[in-house]
Amino acid sequence: MLSQLFIRIILTLGISIATFAHAADSQDADSLALRTIMQELARNMQSLNTQMYTEDWKAVADIAQKIATHDEPPIEEKKQILQWLGENAKSFRNHDLEVKAGAQDLSAAARSEDIKGIMTALNRVQGNCLACHQGFRNDFIQHFYAK
Repeated sequence: MLSQLFIRIILTLGISIATFAHAADSQDADSLALRTIMQELARNMQSLNTQMYTEDWKAVADIAQKIATHDEPPIEEKKQILQWLGENAKSFRNHDLEVKAGAQDLSAAARSEDIKGIMTALNRVQGNCLACHQGFRNDFIQHFYAK
């Protein structure tokens, strides 16, 4: 049962990352810093999945820590994004906070090789990534990158 859940999570994340990476790569060079941050997160999530398959828990812990402490856009860009988000800013920020907290939990669980804890934390990270993407990505791209 746990392995089926793991496979579903990995497939869902892979589709989400591939879709986001394609959308992000199709944008022009005048992109917001958030684009670069999201691309780095996508690379880290892909690497995390690879290391989980090989059960390299130290690498999983290290990568999860990178996800938990990912960069944030410069203040002026944050203001621009928050203004666009309006009343949805809290939801957007909560997804980010949940990703960071889940990644911290994932790092700790991987260091102790707690498989159940790893899966719970991974689900938290991936679930919040996906929820944020589904809730905001298309409108964000349309607003900030539409020609």
